[in-house]
Amino acid sequence: MWGGYLGDGLAVTARHCIFADKVLTQKVCIGNLDTLNRNNCYPIIAYKRFDNAQAQALLGTENISGDIALLKLDGVPEELPAMTWPSQELDSSLAPQETLTLLGYGSTSYDSYQPASQLRQLDAQRLPSADCESTLKLSAGKLPADHICIQQAKVGSAP
Repeated sequence: MWGGYLGDGLAVTARHCIFADKVLTQKVCIGNLDTLNRNNCYPIIAYKRFDNAQAQALLGTENISGDIALLKLDGVPEELPAMTWPSQELDSSLAPQETLTLLGYGSTSYDSYQPASQLRQLDAQRLPSADCESTLKLSAGKLPADHICIQQAKVGSAP
């Protein structure tokens, strides 16, 4: 399971990654660079998948996709550091053409959708939201606020 550790035994991930019939049999491994490394892994004891309306109410905006799930983990040490939550100020400070570094274990092939076993990195240039709205044929201002537009390439952070 991939996501970010929020502290207090809570992790956040994408709602589309949660399968109700499997989630409580899985563990979240924190801080590992290789998925085969089973150190720092903690069982998921509860979870909450937010639908779009719930996520929008939680975050106080309608301009998000709502692809959010929270996971309650068992046995996480109190001293384990939590990720820094992005702020509105940080989001608005990202300039067009700024190079962003994407990290993840996502699929390395559009054919197989098999996750990578090692943490991967990709540098990509940020583009103005208007560029994505035009490409995706969206009305101006309709790109969800939780999306960042990056250069079109043969590789990316998600299909």
